[in-house]
Amino acid sequence: MISLESSTVSKPILALNSAEDRVQLVLGLDLEILFAQEIRGSSRTIRVLPRALEHCFQETGVRPRELGGVACVLGPGTFTGLRVSIALAAGLARGASIPLAGLEYLPLLAAGPALHPGREVWVCTHARKGLLYVQGFCPADGRALTRIAVLTLEEAADLIGKREQAVCLLGSGIRLYEDFWRERLPSAARLNKRWDHPSPGCLLQRAEQAEYSREPLRPLYLRPADAEVNIPRIAALRGVDAGDFTKRIPDFAG
Repeated sequence: MISLESSTVSKPILALNSAEDRVQLVLGLDLEILFAQEIRGSSRTIRVLPRALEHCFQETGVRPRELGGVACVLGPGTFTGLRVSIALAAGLARGASIPLAGLEYLPLLAAGPALHPGREVWVCTHARKGLLYVQGFCPADGRALTRIAVLTLEEAADLIGKREQAVCLLGSGIRLYEDFWRERLPSAARLNKRWDHPSPGCLLQRAEQAEYSREPLRPLYLRPADAEVNIPRIAALRGVDAGDFTKRIPDFAG
């Protein structure tokens, strides 16, 4: 791995995030934000992110070869959004000969709010209807208490409800199902929606703390894509056998 201290010191760092419904781009140096842009709508990532990046370089005068590295959120999150930002980061890295770093999304969200004294932080983000990405973090130092899990609403509530310490909840998976959480875990503190996305400062800080390498980034996919789940239905609509249909799909993840 390439240490930031040894290889990217005094060079701007570019951070990209398109894990959920916002596209975020931050350029900074030594925790000072030189440029930041946030655009709603992950379905438009392939159109808006390259334009935002071009605007960033024009506004700051920074050229790709002058970057110390590019940090990109790997997920979990929207499949399309992640693919676009990771591909763009890979293109920059290859074209400008700069290193890459990957950031996990849930720890990034947990690092944003001031941790509540005595309360564990549980991040729950939307995976698909009724399904969440869930991870807990220690209130003392922010370290992960669990691995990222893919759980149903009921499973997530059961897991968090068994914690002995008081908890606070944040993320899109809380916002989408507020009535459910209010009923199931009435004593849990639900953080304001402004914590549902990382701030530019937090994104830059994590990017500057990351370790960089020349290895390609791999998205953090923790569940099958919707298209995979719907293969039987899609095959039936096309009048073909589901097993044969599956064999014809290239294994892009390999």
